Amino acid sequence: MANPKLLSDPGWLRSVASMLKRHFRGTAPFVDRPGAPPALAESARIVLVGDWGSGLPRARRVAEQIAKQLDDPGAARRQKHVIHLGDVYYGGEHEEYRDNFLGPWPVAPGRTDVASYTLNGNHDMYAGGQDYFAALGDPRFAAQGGSSTFALANDHWQFLGLDTSYEDAGLYGGQAAWVAAQRADHPGRRTVLLSHHQLFSAYEAGARTLRAKIRPVLDAAPLDAWFWGHEHRCLVYRDLENGRFASCAGHGGIPEYLVEALPVPPEGLVYEYRKQYGTGWQPWNTFGFAVLDVDGPQIDVRYVDEDGNEHYRTGLP
Repeated sequence: MANPKLLSDPGWLRSVASMLKRHFRGTAPFVDRPGAPPALAESARIVLVGDWGSGLPRARRVAEQIAKQLDDPGAARRQKHVIHLGDVYYGGEHEEYRDNFLGPWPVAPGRTDVASYTLNGNHDMYAGGQDYFAALGDPRFAAQGGSSTFALANDHWQFLGLDTSYEDAGLYGGQAAWVAAQRADHPGRRTVLLSHHQLFSAYEAGARTLRAKIRPVLDAAPLDAWFWGHEHRCLVYRDLENGRFASCAGHGGIPEYLVEALPVPPEGLVYEYRKQYGTGWQPWNTFGFAVLDVDGPQIDVRYVDEDGNEHYRTGLP
């Protein structure tokens, strides 16, 4: 089985250069104040895309498909949000945000009917995070309030965006206590967590520090859903780690070799998108994103690929 990280990410040398820059530049201060966007509407469309900020032509195709979902006549009356689950490649530096992220972002400058958000990923922190926090100053990301964490909520649901990268694969500051308080203060809301790093994975190790810090929250009551990126895959889990639903949607913009399918799917894994892009001794993955349609207490989840094909659909349990 090939190592997908080594074979699919030749820009790792630039990542190393960015980390060296951080050594001299230092790290941006953490904004210990979650953003509070306007209330989530009863009818809304939320697009989730992870690890998209590569600037590659195929990533731009993903942006085009996201724009189509936003302009879909069937969603005309819905409130709209686009949430990036983190990582602008390769080192999270100013030029990369300009060319690979803000420039091709699927919400055009000046458009006011769509709110945008971007979580903090490990690549966003490689150069120190200053350029990540600077990108939040773009008017399209005003709903995030300059913070790498946020709560988007209504009477039925609360989407809590976490920063698992300021502390790499962890949960810096009082975030775990904040999540616990949001759940305790709003018992009538169902909770969806959003992050860059994964709690667990069928293919890779989970984030140990993140797991340790969030464990009391998960032990207190089952979590309704958690979406993350980091792995460049599309995976869906159910009823695992005291969570009813979990999904990796990190297949937005970085090529990954499709490793051999697991002979026996691990516990909880109910879906994996394995459509191949191209041919060869070990073909690439197909990019894509998730579309969540909120209708009062119900959420319909659809997975759409870079060609606009809907390949999996489910509801949050």
